[in-house]
Amino acid sequence: TDFGLQNATFRQQVFQLRMSGSRRRNTFSGGLNWEKRNTEATGITETVFGGNLQFTRQLTHLSSATLSVGYRKRDYGTADGRKDDEISGSFSYAYQIFKDVDARFTYNLTLTKSTVSINDLKENSFTLALVKRF
Repeated sequence: TDFGLQNATFRQQVFQLRMSGSRRRNTFSGGLNWEKRNTEATGITETVFGGNLQFTRQLTHLSSATLSVGYRKRDYGTADGRKDDEISGSFSYAYQIFKDVDARFTYNLTLTKSTVSINDLKENSFTLALVKRF
């Protein structure tokens, strides 16, 4: 129990499918994923299914915008029957200041609806960042 470590094993099965493509100034990508995890110590089987889509457009030779949406359904496999549906979205704008430095603004929205209502969540975040590439 020290530091939250456990002496137990689990079996995890994962499937992922990713696709991407581009045409002129537009880039598209998306994916599906599925995961099943059986924990030895608790006997709980957790299942997650989700997908996401992303669209990026090069607005000028110095700027771009990205729009992303995603969905995830999680069944915790617990006695209380908790299942969560999560919908997320984001918008990002990037502007190249120097050859290897970008300024970025990002807005993220996450909505979680749970069968255990105390776990319902709505989260908004705004990020301003300077990104240096090496």
